[in-house]
Amino acid sequence: MKIIDRTILKEFIPSFFLALFLIIFVLLVNRIFELVNLLIGKGLPFLIVLKLFLFNLPFIIFLSIPMSVLVATIMTFGRMSSDFEIIALKSLGINPFRFVFNLTFFSTILFLITFFISDVV
Repeated sequence: MKIIDRTILKEFIPSFFLALFLIIFVLLVNRIFELVNLLIGKGLPFLIVLKLFLFNLPFIIFLSIPMSVLVATIMTFGRMSSDFEIIALKSLGINPFRFVFNLTFFSTILFLITFFISDVV
Protein backbone atom coordinates (compact mmCIF):
# COMPACT_ATOMS: atom_id res chain seq x y z
CA MET A 1 0.00 0.00 0.00
CA LYS A 2 1.38 3.37 -0.98
CA ILE A 3 1.76 6.34 1.34
CA ILE A 4 -1.05 8.23 -0.41
CA ASP A 5 -3.44 5.33 0.11
CA ARG A 6 -2.57 5.07 3.81
CA THR A 7 -2.98 8.82 4.26
CA ILE A 8 -6.43 8.81 2.69
CA LEU A 9 -7.53 5.81 4.77
CA LYS A 10 -6.12 7.39 7.95
CA GLU A 11 -8.33 10.38 7.31
CA PHE A 12 -11.36 8.39 6.19
CA ILE A 13 -11.58 5.87 9.05
CA PRO A 14 -11.90 8.37 11.96
CA SER A 15 -14.45 10.35 9.94
CA PHE A 16 -16.34 7.12 9.28
CA PHE A 17 -16.54 6.16 12.95
CA LEU A 18 -17.46 9.70 14.01
CA ALA A 19 -20.26 9.80 11.45
CA LEU A 20 -21.34 6.28 12.42
CA PHE A 21 -21.67 7.15 16.10
CA LEU A 22 -23.44 10.44 15.40
CA ILE A 23 -25.96 8.87 13.01
CA ILE A 24 -26.60 5.97 15.39
CA PHE A 25 -27.10 8.47 18.21
CA VAL A 26 -29.62 10.52 16.22
CA LEU A 27 -31.55 7.43 15.14
CA LEU A 28 -31.53 6.04 18.68
CA VAL A 29 -32.82 9.27 20.17
CA ASN A 30 -35.65 9.26 17.64
CA ARG A 31 -36.50 5.64 18.47
CA ILE A 32 -36.29 6.28 22.23
CA PHE A 33 -38.91 9.03 21.95
CA GLU A 34 -41.21 6.64 20.11
CA LEU A 35 -40.69 3.93 22.73
CA VAL A 36 -41.24 6.34 25.62
CA ASN A 37 -44.54 7.25 23.98
CA LEU A 38 -45.45 3.55 23.97
CA LEU A 39 -44.35 3.19 27.57
CA ILE A 40 -46.26 6.18 28.90
CA GLY A 41 -49.10 6.58 26.41
CA LYS A 42 -50.08 2.94 25.91
CA GLY A 43 -49.03 1.68 29.32
CA LEU A 44 -46.84 -1.14 28.04
CA PRO A 45 -44.54 -2.85 30.55
CA PHE A 46 -40.95 -1.64 30.66
CA LEU A 47 -39.49 -5.04 29.73
CA ILE A 48 -41.50 -5.19 26.50
CA VAL A 49 -40.38 -1.68 25.55
CA LEU A 50 -36.78 -2.65 26.39
CA LYS A 51 -37.07 -5.73 24.16
CA LEU A 52 -38.43 -3.57 21.33
CA PHE A 53 -35.47 -1.24 21.76
CA LEU A 54 -32.95 -4.09 21.69
CA PHE A 55 -34.59 -5.65 18.64
CA ASN A 56 -34.33 -2.32 16.79
CA LEU A 57 -30.60 -1.84 17.48
CA PRO A 58 -29.28 -4.07 14.65
CA PHE A 59 -31.59 -2.39 12.14
CA ILE A 60 -30.43 1.05 13.23
CA ILE A 61 -26.77 0.03 13.01
CA PHE A 62 -27.16 -1.47 9.54
CA LEU A 63 -29.13 1.55 8.39
CA SER A 64 -26.45 3.96 9.58
CA ILE A 65 -23.41 2.26 7.98
CA PRO A 66 -24.10 3.38 4.37
CA MET A 67 -24.96 6.88 5.53
CA SER A 68 -21.74 7.13 7.52
CA VAL A 69 -19.68 5.94 4.53
CA LEU A 70 -21.22 8.72 2.46
CA VAL A 71 -20.63 11.37 5.12
CA ALA A 72 -17.04 10.23 5.73
CA THR A 73 -16.27 10.23 2.01
CA ILE A 74 -17.64 13.75 1.64
CA MET A 75 -15.69 14.90 4.70
CA THR A 76 -12.44 13.30 3.49
CA PHE A 77 -12.51 14.62 -0.05
CA GLY A 78 -13.96 17.95 1.07
CA ARG A 79 -11.00 18.52 3.35
CA MET A 80 -8.57 17.36 0.70
CA SER A 81 -10.17 19.72 -1.78
CA SER A 82 -10.09 22.68 0.61
CA ASP A 83 -6.39 22.07 1.32
CA PHE A 84 -5.71 21.71 -2.44
CA GLU A 85 -4.37 18.18 -1.95
CA ILE A 86 -6.43 16.85 -4.85
CA ILE A 87 -4.89 19.44 -7.16
CA ALA A 88 -1.43 18.51 -5.86
CA LEU A 89 -2.09 14.82 -6.51
CA LYS A 90 -3.34 15.58 -10.02
CA SER A 91 -0.28 17.73 -10.72
CA LEU A 92 1.92 14.81 -9.68
CA GLY A 93 0.30 12.81 -12.44
CA ILE A 94 -1.79 10.59 -10.17
CA ASN A 95 -5.10 9.60 -11.69
CA PRO A 96 -8.06 10.60 -9.46
CA PHE A 97 -9.43 7.08 -9.76
CA ARG A 98 -6.26 5.86 -8.08
CA PHE A 99 -6.98 7.56 -4.76
CA VAL A 100 -10.71 6.87 -4.96
CA PHE A 101 -10.07 3.15 -5.49
CA ASN A 102 -9.13 2.45 -1.86
CA LEU A 103 -12.27 4.07 -0.50
CA THR A 104 -14.32 2.15 -3.05
CA PHE A 105 -12.61 -1.05 -1.95
CA PHE A 106 -13.19 -0.23 1.74
CA SER A 107 -16.84 0.63 1.05
CA THR A 108 -17.33 -2.61 -0.86
CA ILE A 109 -15.89 -4.59 2.05
CA LEU A 110 -18.29 -2.80 4.42
CA PHE A 111 -21.17 -3.50 2.06
CA LEU A 112 -20.39 -7.21 1.94
CA ILE A 113 -20.03 -7.46 5.71
CA THR A 114 -23.28 -5.58 6.24
CA PHE A 115 -25.07 -7.61 3.59
CA PHE A 116 -24.13 -11.00 5.02
CA ILE A 117 -24.61 -10.03 8.66
CA SER A 118 -28.00 -8.43 7.98
CA ASP A 119 -29.14 -11.71 6.47
CA VAL A 120 -28.31 -13.46 9.75
CA VAL A 121 -29.77 -10.77 11.98
